[in-house]
Amino acid sequence: MPYAYHMNELPDYWPYGEQLRAIRGPLSVERASRKVGVDRQTWTAWEKRGVRPRYESLHAIVEAFGCPPDLIGFDAPKGWELVPSEWLRNAHQELNDKLDTIIQHCTAPPVITFDGTNPQLKY
Repeated sequence: MPYAYHMNELPDYWPYGEQLRAIRGPLSVERASRKVGVDRQTWTAWEKRGVRPRYESLHAIVEAFGCPPDLIGFDAPKGWELVPSEWLRNAHQELNDKLDTIIQHCTAPPVITFDGTNPQLKY
């Protein structure tokens, strides 16, 4: 199934302040805001006044707290799976690492060894 990560169209008022409060859990506003990389006043504006976070901040919230993206306004088109971008980055890195190993193996020149009777070809 393909992956999507895109923001719902929202009005200027961001209606996810209560969800953000629940995501933060027992953490103080100060600690939660540091975890996402914003100041305390910004977090409070999101949580209490309905100020919509910037797109990058929404990504940071999902990644920092591991919350479901749709909980704070992300959506996926029909037939696509919604996942946090951190998961995609990790999966992408794993694939790149495997691909690098394969490429190194395939592009390394073969080594011919000889034990005195039989030549051996190693890749």
